[in-house]
Amino acid sequence: METKVRGFKYGTFGLRKEWLHQLLAKEEDFFSNNTLGPIQFKSFVYFLKDCQLIDKKKDFTQLFSILKGIFEREGIDSKIIWGIIWINLCFNSPLFRWWANIPEGFYTRDNIIDLLADAYGKRNRYVINGYSSILETLERSPIGIYFGQGIVKREGRGRTVLKEKNTSDIPSLLPLYNLYKLSQETGGYRFNIKDIEDNPLSPQKIFSLSSEKVESLLSMSQVIDFFDIDFREKKNYIALKNNLEPKNILRGDLDEI
Repeated sequence: METKVRGFKYGTFGLRKEWLHQLLAKEEDFFSNNTLGPIQFKSFVYFLKDCQLIDKKKDFTQLFSILKGIFEREGIDSKIIWGIIWINLCFNSPLFRWWANIPEGFYTRDNIIDLLADAYGKRNRYVINGYSSILETLERSPIGIYFGQGIVKREGRGRTVLKEKNTSDIPSLLPLYNLYKLSQETGGYRFNIKDIEDNPLSPQKIFSLSSEKVESLLSMSQVIDFFDIDFREKKNYIALKNNLEPKNILRGDLDEI
């Protein structure tokens, strides 16, 4: 399925680890006391909205409170924090959803810009900005390393990106949260993991994982209470709880099942 690109609203900036760290550490004080320049701040606000950490009025969401608690326990390098951030970016930002669906491989600046221009339908400065946002997010946050989205290598004055299948361990909460987000998107609650592997918003695409790895993660004891296995039609369908939302998975709201 071809993924279209539109809306290069982040300027030339990506999502930086140090910006998110300041926000989680300072909370409300961040908006009046931070190290960002005016254009960087505007870009970061767009990221925060797409990550669903603030609403349209720039008020913190329930998800922010949940991630703040995880931050206090695990610190800024938490894979759960960055995994939730990345999932929401893919669901809400066509630019990052597009990148998640780019195949594994070795990419130069020109490769990525050409691919972006093809997906956008023309080549202009916004496409160059989109490239910069992707590159800086991979370079200045753990997303590229944690989730197989690309390792940035400097070669002289240029940079290249090596995107490989994800072989690192990720928390089993992440593909489950991803599936609950996908359920909201599609209106369905039953998924066969193999059948959805080509969906642009599947855990396989967002985390660069094989279907077998996703199934293995979902079999972990920490998450198996959040869905049922349906053996009808000789296929293993995962049936999600239709009275739960993605945020319930992060809070462990088993009493709501």
